[in-house]
Amino acid sequence: MKHFIAFFSVILFFTSACSPLAQPPAISDQRLQEFATSEELTSFLKEHQQESGGFGYGGPVMMARGAMEDAAPTAEKTTTQSEGGSSYSQTNVQVAGVDEADIVKNDAAYIYTLTQNKLVIVHAYPPLNAEITATLELPGQPRDLFINQNRLVVFTDLYQPVYTIMKDAVAAHAEEKLSILPPERYSTPKTGVLIYDTTNKESPTLVANYSVEGNYYQSRMIGKYVYVIAQHQPYYSGGPIPLPALRAEDRLIMESPVSYFDNWEPQLNFNSIASF
Repeated sequence: MKHFIAFFSVILFFTSACSPLAQPPAISDQRLQEFATSEELTSFLKEHQQESGGFGYGGPVMMARGAMEDAAPTAEKTTTQSEGGSSYSQTNVQVAGVDEADIVKNDAAYIYTLTQNKLVIVHAYPPLNAEITATLELPGQPRDLFINQNRLVVFTDLYQPVYTIMKDAVAAHAEEKLSILPPERYSTPKTGVLIYDTTNKESPTLVANYSVEGNYYQSRMIGKYVYVIAQHQPYYSGGPIPLPALRAEDRLIMESPVSYFDNWEPQLNFNSIASF
């Protein structure tokens, strides 16, 4: 079964909070443009790094999230009638009908919670007979979850170490005639998307395992569809930059063209959006 129905990436530009850099003259028509190949994306990032003096880290992503949360309307609590408890409260939401992921979810009889690196399912109703029915160890750092009938989705942050040697370092190494050139190590963030069948609450079954490039940022569920956003800052190290990819375990499902606005800013960010 194919779960993912959409996947695309957008480069967002952030104005630096530091002293302004020398900005090359540019004229933008404000229309969304696109990098369709790895070569186009690599050329852009290489040119941007030369003009900006390198990439900045931190700050803008957290500021963007904080601004969104501060501007959110008053939360609304949803209540559902069921055949378990007479009624039960669900996650507070900002928009009716748009569910938000959380570390704790519940239905009429069960509580689903993320504890450290584990998913714990508790049979909570009736309360006098409450007990843990399942505990699953999860990869990476679990962030949020959704529950929809007998389907449960967990989002985790995954980090994969990458070793690379920049071309400038190779040139400097040759001039100094050094015998050893250690590679530079950095981590590429990924968002893991784990989908479980919870028909058997004592033994949930993993039915899909996807990864989207970037740190988990936000997600929403509308009806039976889930939307997730992952963010990361591009890292140019002298080699080709692949297009953002969606994978099922280690198998490549698709690469996404990268859309962007042609405005020059000293900092930029990748936003990958997937739905299933």
